[in-house]
Amino acid sequence: MLNPKNIMKQITINDYYIHYNDLISFLDLAKKETVNWKKRLFIRQLILKACFALESLINQLLSRFSRYKDIPELFDHIEKLATVEKIVSLHTICLGDRDPILKKSEHLYSQIKELFGIRNDWVHGKSRTRINAEQDGEMGWIDMLGKELGDFPYLKIPSGINLKAATKIPVNPFELEVKHGETCVSIVDEIEKRVCEKFSISKDEIHSLTLYDEGGNKVGVYPIDMVWGAYSPKKNKEV
Repeated sequence: MLNPKNIMKQITINDYYIHYNDLISFLDLAKKETVNWKKRLFIRQLILKACFALESLINQLLSRFSRYKDIPELFDHIEKLATVEKIVSLHTICLGDRDPILKKSEHLYSQIKELFGIRNDWVHGKSRTRINAEQDGEMGWIDMLGKELGDFPYLKIPSGINLKAATKIPVNPFELEVKHGETCVSIVDEIEKRVCEKFSISKDEIHSLTLYDEGGNKVGVYPIDMVWGAYSPKKNKEV
């Protein structure tokens, strides 16, 4: 039994747990939102969180199970791999077997690559994404805040034609819908499921924290909702 008050403890911060629950919360918010631009805002954040969740989950596994932690040069090389390549190689790096969690021939592999491609386009912004647009009507004058801006084309962006091949996520971030968020969540859930099966660990263990005593000795692994302010794994609400 744990000692009561005023005993200093140390806990590990489970980044995957945080990103995953943020992911689920953004989807929930998007489903409840009735204002379209706010709905899209939540889905855009959700897409980024899906990438963060996958990256933190795989890095957590590598940190815990990698057979090359004591070979700095090789471990550093593995650290620099793209997340999807880490997933493909996880079975070799951590377990030394020939049965991959993810194969490059799978549709899921293409989905994850697209997801991180979207993330990189948004985060790095090295090039401007171009999408098709149709001019709707004649050139006309517009007045914004009382100032004439001159001839300005009214452009209409056709929906449903600028889509990523595997995820069907639109290239235009203002065209996002709840179904695109659901796709992202399903991708993360499938990788988590495969990880649990491959490493013989439970979902509860992945979504947990490690507690240490005042001397730095491991006490055990516990559910995160024992920490005030954390998401509750069961109800997905703050406690």
